[in-house]
Amino acid sequence: MVSKRVKYARSHLSRRKHITLLARPHWRRLQKRNVNELENPFTVKRAALKFRPTKRIRIMAQPKVVKKKYDPAKDMSPYPRIPPQVLLSAKSRNRLQDLSLPQKRENLRKELKRALNKPGDWERHEKVLERIAKPVARPPPPTSILQNFDKKRIYDPKKVDQLAQPVVRRFSPMRDPFKVHPGALKYEITDKIKNLAFREHPREYITPRIPGEVKKFALKFIDNERYTFLATPLVRPPGKETDLKDNAFDVAPAALKAWCSPRLKILAKPKSYRK
Repeated sequence: MVSKRVKYARSHLSRRKHITLLARPHWRRLQKRNVNELENPFTVKRAALKFRPTKRIRIMAQPKVVKKKYDPAKDMSPYPRIPPQVLLSAKSRNRLQDLSLPQKRENLRKELKRALNKPGDWERHEKVLERIAKPVARPPPPTSILQNFDKKRIYDPKKVDQLAQPVVRRFSPMRDPFKVHPGALKYEITDKIKNLAFREHPREYITPRIPGEVKKFALKFIDNERYTFLATPLVRPPGKETDLKDNAFDVAPAALKAWCSPRLKILAKPKSYRK
């Protein structure tokens, strides 16, 4: 559907005026400052203080579902409640202890129970574990090379001056361009390089043109009436052999009688561009 704004523009404005209005830039886009930003965000507008909510807004302000607070006393759990005294005095069975262990350790625990049945076996087992758990006395690590750099170096001005000087590079002597390398004289070309040396699509050799030479086609050319008419020079009346004037500042009489139209006056005015 066409909006009311477009209907108003069609009925009250011409097409050209409507396009000019649409071509104007929007002032909010050109404005750098944000209009919706408040200088003091904690201030409340006067209209908001005087505002009275309508019946519709009061209905919409109420929540859809009122959630009650959770009361654990009223909540009926599916399991019977056990007093804490009974839980503290409870002892786990061997079956529960075996199930509480991880799967990888379960087989080891069963084997230990079978092996340590005699009295004193468990004490000997604990002593072995203590001996294995002690850290191994390893030799100290070797002194690193970086520890030597921590010492203070003696300032040597001669060494510093030597390092500060630019590196002098020796260039190789100039090679003789007409001298052939001895390895190139003994070189033997292979079949692969012979095939690569020839071009797949050789260039067409065009013979250079001799200046002043007439082409064979031009010698066989037959002239027609149009070429003869264009080739003959124009015959002008005496006194007007050339287009040059005797007086360059002379104005033609027709130019003195000419009048300027309003369109030419508009085009003659320079355009003024706004900054």
